[in-house]
Amino acid sequence: MDKLPHPPVSSFVRGVAKCGRDSHRKLTQYAAQYGGIYSIRFYHQKVVVLSDPTIVHQVLAREGPFGLLDKAAAGYFGIDVLTFGRPSLLSHPTHSDAWRHVRKSVSPAFATRNIKNGLPHVVSVAGQLVSALKALGPEAVVDMDRAAQRESLDVIGRVGFGKDYGATRCLGGDEAESALSTLQKGMVEAQKYLSSPLRPYLWFFPDVRKGRRDLNAFHSMIRVLLAELRARGPPADDDTTIAAHLLRMRDPATGLPLSDEQLLPEVSIIFAAGLETTGHTIAWTLYLISQHPEAEARVVSELDAAGLLVTGSCPHPRTLTFDDLGNLPYLSACIKESMRMYPVAASGTSREAPAPMLLGGYHIPKGTQLWSLARMNYTAALALLLSSFSFRLAAEMGGEAGVRASECMSVTLQPSKGLLMHCIPRPC
Repeated sequence: MDKLPHPPVSSFVRGVAKCGRDSHRKLTQYAAQYGGIYSIRFYHQKVVVLSDPTIVHQVLAREGPFGLLDKAAAGYFGIDVLTFGRPSLLSHPTHSDAWRHVRKSVSPAFATRNIKNGLPHVVSVAGQLVSALKALGPEAVVDMDRAAQRESLDVIGRVGFGKDYGATRCLGGDEAESALSTLQKGMVEAQKYLSSPLRPYLWFFPDVRKGRRDLNAFHSMIRVLLAELRARGPPADDDTTIAAHLLRMRDPATGLPLSDEQLLPEVSIIFAAGLETTGHTIAWTLYLISQHPEAEARVVSELDAAGLLVTGSCPHPRTLTFDDLGNLPYLSACIKESMRMYPVAASGTSREAPAPMLLGGYHIPKGTQLWSLARMNYTAALALLLSSFSFRLAAEMGGEAGVRASECMSVTLQPSKGLLMHCIPRPC
């Protein structure tokens, strides 16, 4: 491991400072400078950072040569801070009974039938957002990322928790804006914990005390949400929200319903992870399509042909249905390309070496943290060459051909190709 390329670090503190603020950008710069596998020092521990698609595949893929590697607990310290200091569905060890229990309990909420039942909420929320944007007038300057966050809040509120925040009925200061601001501040503080594990002990700094207040505000908001869910009583049999599945869970040790302290981490991570990621992806997709006129024209043509576009001759198009989702291949290609180019979790994920390993020709000791950089993996030269979803290629090949090529890749994925999100043990 000592032979791995690494950035110069002359002190304990500098090793941390190099990966503190905007760590994903710094790590990406290192990847460009030192290659697809290099090491950094994170306080007392050496970490191996991976961006080469071949090596990332070996570490993350289900069929990788090392089997199913567990998450590196230290790499999710900041997330656990957000989830009341306890592991959640996102950070539980993959081989733990707790993760299996929660996963099994909530997975029915993501079944095709339930997604189909939730689509009318998505369509309704999107319609409300369009109306709110129209009301602002054509000259208004709109923060579309924030607007997309509001759309995501309404969707996760309705589909996830059976709660209507009304975030898309207007774009001004309201309960929804307060919820978004509280979440954003909590996420920022969680990221600071992730890059500085000593932060809890630095209470004498004003920034740390402010961050603690921000986390407390987020936790208070989640406690209020859980109290609202409890006040409704036991969920009805036909209630397919994520919250209903959580409330039906039983403690495997006692057979009793989960306590608030057991439910709070799961409620908080589903609320946070399902909101920001979706909102940012929508914003990136809209931005990228707007920057590629040929792609925008193809999307418009596809929607028009499907009878889903507002035009002079069709001022009231038909409502989007679940069956339409599989019949818009070019739009689907553009969405997936935006996720490849700008993954919302750009820092990726981490694993822990369960035994000595050989990666990229280097010997990696047992217990080493292995960090995978999502954006570098998806945009590496080899991955870009093999990707069927670049806007340029999609425009040349046609949406249908692009989708067929992607499906072929996902089935015959080889270690030398870019790793797709659904090929890892915990697909999003």
